[in-house]
Amino acid sequence: RRGLAAASGGSDAAGGGPGVAWSVPSNSGAASAARRGKARKGAQPAATADLAAQQKICIAAVHRGFCELQEGNSNMIVNFVPEERVDVSFTDNAAGFTVQTLPPPGSQISLLSAVSGSRTYEFSAARGRWVCPGDGHDFEGLLTRDVMRYVYGVPSFELTK
Repeated sequence: RRGLAAASGGSDAAGGGPGVAWSVPSNSGAASAARRGKARKGAQPAATADLAAQQKICIAAVHRGFCELQEGNSNMIVNFVPEERVDVSFTDNAAGFTVQTLPPPGSQISLLSAVSGSRTYEFSAARGRWVCPGDGHDFEGLLTRDVMRYVYGVPSFELTK
């Protein structure tokens, strides 16, 4: 557990800074659990079509939330690939965020955060939310907390609509 906490970050130093290369996180943890046949904490299987629809809703909501924040944060740059990816950077520091869909069979959402590092989320039909398969924390809550460190205002991602 100790090695996982150190590798996953939790501080600005682990999440990035000048000269840090951002990379796409792997979903090896979820894939290895699936191979072992173990259920993931907080997640229940859903139909692939439903998961794809939830991914699209999530990416659109994240994009909408960041665009609303741009009004009071002129240093924020938002790049959007519909239904696939949202990249956010800031002109005055090295911080950044990426939220992207991961393809089937996993049908997951990936977050790359300057604060929390790389995280992967699965949709929980029981909770109606994207949750971390490792500890069950909520995607929207972690993203909101991380983004608030860099912007004026409170982000509203409203992923449940």
